[in-house]
Amino acid sequence: MAKKHRPAAFSPPLFPLHTLADDATLRHISRADYGMDAEQHFTALKQVLDNQNGYLADGQHWHPAEVIELTSYSAEHPAAFTLCHLIILQNLIHGSGCFFDVYGQTEYADRCAALPTLLQHLLAEACQTAREHGAIDG
Repeated sequence: MAKKHRPAAFSPPLFPLHTLADDATLRHISRADYGMDAEQHFTALKQVLDNQNGYLADGQHWHPAEVIELTSYSAEHPAAFTLCHLIILQNLIHGSGCFFDVYGQTEYADRCAALPTLLQHLLAEACQTAREHGAIDG
């Protein structure tokens, strides 16, 4: 009798990702690579958020990691920017190797300063948690 394949168990989310993850925000993120593979990125984002608690699995270093990283460079869509950074921070804490620590850089601080106060506080708390876990410097 063949064994049933059990999906990998993912840790509980560290941050309130779903409060920012409406379809419009996810569609914005999924188009970050000039619209290339937008539907694949959207499907992968939904998978990460709905079934993986915001953690990326093996094989997701392009779909959706690429658009998460690209969206994290621009605060023009505050909810998308914040959601992407929360996903990145959570994955850095968890030991994912697909993102880099940008949290001590001036550009990041400048972009955060332009966000609504609530989102600034959310990211500041997430960065503090990541520092406490040794996942980021600064």
